[in-house]
Amino acid sequence: MKWVEFCFLSLLSAAHIVPSFAQSHNVENHDLTSATFTIDPLNVTARKREESATSIPSMVAAFSRRDIELSRYQHIGNVGDFDPALTYIDPANPSQTAFIIRGVFGGYEATEYAASMFVDGVYQGADFMYTRDLFDIERIEIMKGPQTALYGKSSIGGAISVITRDPSDVFEFSSKTTVGTEERFQESMVLNLPIVPGVFSARAAWHYSSSDGFIDNARNGNSLDDDEQNSFRLKFKYTPNDDLSIVASLSYRERDQGSWFHHKVAHIEDFLGQPHDTNLYPFVSLDAKAFSLTVEKTLFGDFRFTSISAWDESNVDDLADYDLSSQAPNAVDPWSNISFATDQSRESFSQEFRFASPADRKASWMVGAYFFDMEDRYGQDLAISTLIPIPSPPPLRTLTDFNTYSVFGQLIYEATEDWELSVEGRFDYDEREQKDLINPLNAKAIDFDAFSPKVTLSYQWSPETFLYGSWTKGHKAGGINQGDFPVFGDEESNAFELGYKSFNSEGGLSLNFAYFLNFLDGQHRTEFDVASLSEFVANKGEAKVEGVELEMGKRLSDRFMLSAGLVVVDNTFTDYQGFLVGPTGEVKVWDLTGNKEPFVSDYELTMGLSYSKAIGDEGVFSARLDARGSGKKRFEVFNIVEHEPYQIVNLNLRYRLNRWEFGLYVDNLFDEDYFTLYVPQYRFPFPRSDIAINGKGRSAGLSLKFEY
Repeated sequence: MKWVEFCFLSLLSAAHIVPSFAQSHNVENHDLTSATFTIDPLNVTARKREESATSIPSMVAAFSRRDIELSRYQHIGNVGDFDPALTYIDPANPSQTAFIIRGVFGGYEATEYAASMFVDGVYQGADFMYTRDLFDIERIEIMKGPQTALYGKSSIGGAISVITRDPSDVFEFSSKTTVGTEERFQESMVLNLPIVPGVFSARAAWHYSSSDGFIDNARNGNSLDDDEQNSFRLKFKYTPNDDLSIVASLSYRERDQGSWFHHKVAHIEDFLGQPHDTNLYPFVSLDAKAFSLTVEKTLFGDFRFTSISAWDESNVDDLADYDLSSQAPNAVDPWSNISFATDQSRESFSQEFRFASPADRKASWMVGAYFFDMEDRYGQDLAISTLIPIPSPPPLRTLTDFNTYSVFGQLIYEATEDWELSVEGRFDYDEREQKDLINPLNAKAIDFDAFSPKVTLSYQWSPETFLYGSWTKGHKAGGINQGDFPVFGDEESNAFELGYKSFNSEGGLSLNFAYFLNFLDGQHRTEFDVASLSEFVANKGEAKVEGVELEMGKRLSDRFMLSAGLVVVDNTFTDYQGFLVGPTGEVKVWDLTGNKEPFVSDYELTMGLSYSKAIGDEGVFSARLDARGSGKKRFEVFNIVEHEPYQIVNLNLRYRLNRWEFGLYVDNLFDEDYFTLYVPQYRFPFPRSDIAINGKGRSAGLSLKFEY
């Protein structure tokens, strides 16, 4: 904790020593063809209208395509390396990934998460969509704190919005190739065609990546964490006049990845552990295709109508070796032949309508309606062949329908030149219905409704500084567990935030600070049932999430730019009575009140230093060094297993000459050891040992890019 205090005081001291900087990821801070850093506000759509990120009365981290290029974001999880409020949970299975925003975590296997994700305004209902590679991206917006008043039920921790690049009126072609350690190979291509200049244009983007990974199977030497992705996106834009814009997007993605590459370890500091050993090839194979149509029309002079229609279909197959052993069952290890397989397919349709007044009025408003329908087919097979006579559970086949109906609105009232009041609200009605395709009599149905309001008051203290305070009541809809487990109810939150934001482009100044307090009730917790060898979701008590967030930095000169961020958070159970298998193997109701939320670090600290220099008449050299420090975290609700703080440092170098760009990267520069997941034996007993997933070690590579 002293290290946290030191970092916090250091940041505050730096804010006074140098006339602090505009947080680099909230501004257009660097032209890739220029050797100088400039600071201009970045426009975002966090409140479903276009406005400057520096003027929004909440903490929003916005990353431009220049940020994405310079820092080499590979997927959304990488964004957490540059924003301390965002933590990416990777359990070695893309169908179980999740995000934590400001310490609010809904369980990485819950039906819906506490942080939602949107791509071009479309809600991503499938969790494995979160792991997609990033390519041809315009910007990324991270909205901190509950966003349920505008974004809906799965946003009680925050929301992530990814905006891909639209077609433009300029011919464009680019190709980028990357090679690196672990047999890494990546290729990206973009082609933009102005078919009818000013009226109709098309944009095609393709991305391929493959890697052998870091982990080999001791049994045969084959890779266990290899990964191959292939993605394509085609967009059309039709703008017959200034009042109408139509954008159609079609995308396809497939991925084959090694999975369940845990290994046996003796304790939380045993990073080497036992060799990975399995008689299977654990894998996840998925494919997904999507279509969206966005129509924007100006009506009655300056009023704006928006329609977003979307359809997607995805399929994922998963095979896991639960015993983590290639040995046949024997007297020493009778549990050494257990495999688990799932297959899941989802198809969804969504429609959103919005109608908004002009934003430059004293009172501006927006109203909208939303509909979401998803069909989820799920299959599960657990095969047990051990010396202990335990029969394999029967297979599971279910069909679940999800329906959401919503209306929402927003009113922004400028009471005076200095005071602004914002009121937002959303009503959601959710229906869930599940059919058992093996036993039709085992059907379940449940529905929920909730209203989520948000009130924000801001005061313009000076032309460069304003203060704000907000209150939000949020919710996350309950759902239906697979198999014989009961349904679970809503999770609710009451959140408060006080903030300070300052921005000065001429002086290179930005300093943002927020205090946040969030009370959670009926949390969605993932529990393990020993009898059926299955996991299920249940409402487990109450929690209090309290913390502070600080963003600051400094444009040191035209050549140097410094940025930093800190989040200190405490997520404590204020009432948690759980019927669980305890560390001693005893099954009973445990009182876990006062314990900390798993996977939430005590603090997250990020720091970045950028450098740029002209070489000759047309060359530009740039370098960026990024560091992230993670505080102590726990991996289970009993808080017995604690991971000590660790730091990761990444380096990116680039040299641009005319239309060519050469790059070099080193990730995890100092080859730091850390775990991304740790499961004690009492939590999952079959391997007869604690099991863990190591974080990625040091890797390096080279890239070559051509643009025309």
